[in-house]
Amino acid sequence: MRLSFIANIRMPTEKAHGVAVAKMCAAFANAGVEVELLAPLRKGIVDKNPFEYYGVRENFRIKYLPCVDFLSVAWMPKIIGFLIEAVSFSSSVKKYLALNPPDIIYSRDEFVLRKIAGGKRPKIFWELHAIPKKWNLYKNMAVAVSGFVVLTVAMKKILLEKGIAAEKILVAPDAVDLRSFDIGKSKEELRKELNLPENLKLITYVGRLETMGKAKGVGDLVVAMKDVQAAYPSSALCLVGGPKKMIEEYRGLAEKLHLTNTVFVDYIEPMAVPAYELAADVLVMPFPWSEHYGYFMSPLKMFEYMAAKRPIVATELPAVREILNEKSAVIVKPGDPADLARGILKVLRDEEAAAYIAANAGAEVKKYSWDKRAAKILNFIK
Repeated sequence: MRLSFIANIRMPTEKAHGVAVAKMCAAFANAGVEVELLAPLRKGIVDKNPFEYYGVRENFRIKYLPCVDFLSVAWMPKIIGFLIEAVSFSSSVKKYLALNPPDIIYSRDEFVLRKIAGGKRPKIFWELHAIPKKWNLYKNMAVAVSGFVVLTVAMKKILLEKGIAAEKILVAPDAVDLRSFDIGKSKEELRKELNLPENLKLITYVGRLETMGKAKGVGDLVVAMKDVQAAYPSSALCLVGGPKKMIEEYRGLAEKLHLTNTVFVDYIEPMAVPAYELAADVLVMPFPWSEHYGYFMSPLKMFEYMAAKRPIVATELPAVREILNEKSAVIVKPGDPADLARGILKVLRDEEAAAYIAANAGAEVKKYSWDKRAAKILNFIK
């Protein structure tokens, strides 16, 4: 089977979706599929070999196709720049596939799929990471799609309401590379290497501090730490991830609240993520309530946190509840710093309960490897 994975992203990219794309391509290839990743030829922030950058085997090809890239031009409105880039990349994809037709087209980019769907195309499988608000624009494309891969049960329910047949929908949450957590170093060794406090309880968040300009609840975590440190002075806040403007914003908030122990680390490469998570005492997912966070997301950090086997404190959201429960995390109210502080203190004060939820999460995450996800999707395709 030949599979063309279409991803209209910079490859490699500093954003999390690049990890998911690279890991899935490698996992499909591990299953014996001939995989070619089609990506736009764009200048990115990351100038590294994508296989080394993401820590995946070079078992699939990457074909960079031409596009008109105005996204980084300061004077160009972003929406105009995106449309120009997307249309030009879609045109390149359409021409390339006409000359090099695969057996399967797989993509999470509805704009590109809408441009290439129809006619005597190979079977198309669409991985949705959100339900397009203007669904009517994609009705005809949806008919041409052979199958839909969604991240949550909630997304499946929405598609059913839109008339998509149940047998055409597969729920497949995101996943994690479990092998990347077999570092073979103790928490103490990692803290020395990473220059992290060695005698404090590290309350850690790892990942981008915002998504598409939307807050991810990290401000609530900073505010919660005031109560945490008042009750547990030997605790420290550790925020790992960019962008820099958000780091400065949260550093300013921490100073305003007179937090005593804080660590701010700018963006780190994907291969460095496990070390920071393994160096933590508590891992926090403070997502606020929104339609996206509540119903559509399947955050990579959730599965990474589980693989790290550190106690997790997470906000009560339907998408989170599909994976985590009281046996694998401390669940708190979204948008409530006081309840977030309560959850963190519960973990710090009850080591037995903390060990229990960490162990359960570590056992549960074995179901969510990239290879198992790829196998599930390939069975669905077949």
